[in-house]
Amino acid sequence: MLSAVLTVALIAGSAACLGWLFPRTVDRHLSLSEALALRLLLGLGLLGLALFLVGSVSWTETSVWTVLLAPIGAFSISMLRDSHRERCAATWRKILHPGTPSLWAVLAAAVIAWHLLSGFAAPVGDTGNDAISYHLLGPVVWQRTHVVRPVLDHSHTAFPENVEMLFGAGMLLGNDRVPGLVGTVFAAILLIQVRGLAIFFGAPRRVASLAMAIAATMPVLIDTSESGFVDIPYAAFGLAACRLAFSSTGSSGLALAGVFAGLAAGEKYTGLVNLVLIAVVLLLRPAAHMTYVPRIRSVLLLSATALVLGSPWYLRNAALLGTPIYPPPPVLSNYVHARAFPPDAVQFFQGYIQERGKGYGRGLLQLILLPFNFTYRPGGFHGAGGIGLVPLAFLPMSFGAIRRNTASLAWLIWSALFVVAWFYTQQEARFFIPVLAVTAAWGAIGAASLWARSGRTTRILTGTLVVVSLGYGVLTDVFADRERIASLFSTRAEAARQARIPDRGALQYLNDSAAVRSVLVLNRFFACYYLHKPYVKIRGQYGEQPLPGIADTSAALRQLPSLGVTHILDVQGLFGTRFELDPSQSPYRLVWSSPDARIYEVTGP
Repeated sequence: MLSAVLTVALIAGSAACLGWLFPRTVDRHLSLSEALALRLLLGLGLLGLALFLVGSVSWTETSVWTVLLAPIGAFSISMLRDSHRERCAATWRKILHPGTPSLWAVLAAAVIAWHLLSGFAAPVGDTGNDAISYHLLGPVVWQRTHVVRPVLDHSHTAFPENVEMLFGAGMLLGNDRVPGLVGTVFAAILLIQVRGLAIFFGAPRRVASLAMAIAATMPVLIDTSESGFVDIPYAAFGLAACRLAFSSTGSSGLALAGVFAGLAAGEKYTGLVNLVLIAVVLLLRPAAHMTYVPRIRSVLLLSATALVLGSPWYLRNAALLGTPIYPPPPVLSNYVHARAFPPDAVQFFQGYIQERGKGYGRGLLQLILLPFNFTYRPGGFHGAGGIGLVPLAFLPMSFGAIRRNTASLAWLIWSALFVVAWFYTQQEARFFIPVLAVTAAWGAIGAASLWARSGRTTRILTGTLVVVSLGYGVLTDVFADRERIASLFSTRAEAARQARIPDRGALQYLNDSAAVRSVLVLNRFFACYYLHKPYVKIRGQYGEQPLPGIADTSAALRQLPSLGVTHILDVQGLFGTRFELDPSQSPYRLVWSSPDARIYEVTGP
C-alpha cells in the first residue's frame, strides 16, 4: 500500500507542478479551490499526453521517471524567481487558512475518503468488467513490450487513453492499486468543480458545498471513481472546457478551454461530440456587443487547440490501424479497412453498441420521461445505483434562481444539447456524468431557493427530502464498497474476492511455471489481464482477428510453429463457450486440467 501511496503522490505532485507553470488565465473568475483543482487537472491531462508521446517510443521505468520528474524540476527552477515564490507563498497562506468547513463539505470529503480507502483493494473481475477487460490490460501489456501500442485482441485498447497512461505509469513504478487511487483524485477534482459551478450560478458558499455533497452521494456519478474506469476523469476534462469556454472572452482563456476539450477527446471519442456542443453553444448563446465574426473566431481558436491536443491518439490509430476512430463507427466503416477487425466483427460491434445503449427506447415519450426513468429506474441505463431525489425534485426551482445570471444560459443550452446527443446515441448512465454534475449544482440551488421562501412545513419537507437523498447515496456507497474495504483487513474477505477471478488455478500454473514462455489463448472471452506471460489470441472479445490469416483454432494449430508459443490455454464456460480441443485427439500433452480449463504443452516442431 505504501508503494501505491508514494507513486500517486509522485504523479499528483508532478501534475501540480506542471499545472502551476501555466499562466494565471486559469485562475480568472475562479475561486481558489476551483483554480487549484483545474490546475491539477490540467497537469494530470498534460502528463498523460507526455507519457503517451514518450511511451509510444519507449515505455520503461527510465522514460516514465523522466516524464514525471521533469515538471518537478521545472517548477523548482521557477521558484528561483521572486514573483513565483511570492505567488506560491500567498497561495499557501490561503490554503492553510480555509475557514470552517460546512457540514456538507465534510460529508463530501468523507465520501472521497471512503472511496480512497476502497481504491487500495486489488482489481478483481472478469471480461465483463471494463477495467479488467481493457483499461488495465493495456498497461500490463506495455510493461512486457516496453512500448505503448493497442492490444490487437481487444479493440478498446485503441481508444484514446490519456488517463490510462497515468494508470500505466503508476502500475509500472508502483502496483495495481495505483489506478484506483488516481481515479479517486479525479473524483475529488470533479466535486470541487461542482462547487465552483454552483458559485458561478450565484449560490452562496454553503449552498455550493451542498451541491458538492449532492454530487458525492450520486452513486451513478461517484461509484466508478476507484474502479479503474475513466468516466469521471473524462467528465472533469469536459466540464473544465465548458467552464472556461463559457466564462472567457479573451483568446488565452478560450485556448485553455480548447486544451481541456482536447484532453477530453484524448480520453473518449465522445470528447469530439462535446467539442461540437461547446462550439454550437458559443455560436448560439446571446452575447452583448458580439457579432458572429468574433464568435466564429472564438470557435476556431478553441477547436484548433482542442484538435491539436487530442490528435496524437487519432493519428496513431490512423497510422497503425487504418482508421482514426477504432473500431470504426458506421459513418467510417464503409470507407476504411480496419486492421485486425473484419467487417463482420465491425457490424457485430455496432449492433452490440446499439442494443446496449437503447435504454428504455429513443422515442419522444421516452425523452420526456427521462428525468423520471433516470431517477427511479436507472438500471435500464446500466446504472450504478441512482442519482438520488434532489435533481428531479428541485431542478425546476433552480431555473428561477439562476435566470438573473445570463452566463448560465450557455450551460442550459449545453446541457439540453448533451441530453439529446446522449439520448440518441448510447444511453449509458456513466456517460451522463457531465450533465449529472451540473444538475447537482442546480439541485442544490433549487433546494436552497425553496427553503428561503417557504414556511415551516415546506422547509421540513425540503430538508427531509435532501437528507433522504444524501442518506440513500451514502448507504449505497457503503454497501457497494464494503467488500472491497473488508478485503484490506481480512484475508478471508480477500480470498473470497480473488476466488471470483475465472480459472485462477490455470492462471497460477501459467504464471508460476518457468517452462511457460508464451501462451496461445483459445477462448476469446478469457481475461488476459491476469496472465503474466506473453500471449496471443485467435479472436478478440468483439470478433477482433489479431493474427493475420488465422481466423479459427484449426488455422492456428496449422501455423502453431510460427506463433512461437510453448503452451495452449483452452477454457470453457465464459459466456456459454465450450472447449476448443479434445484431449483424446489432441497431439499436445495435457499438463494441467480442471472442469473449466485445460493447459497443453507444445512440444516438437
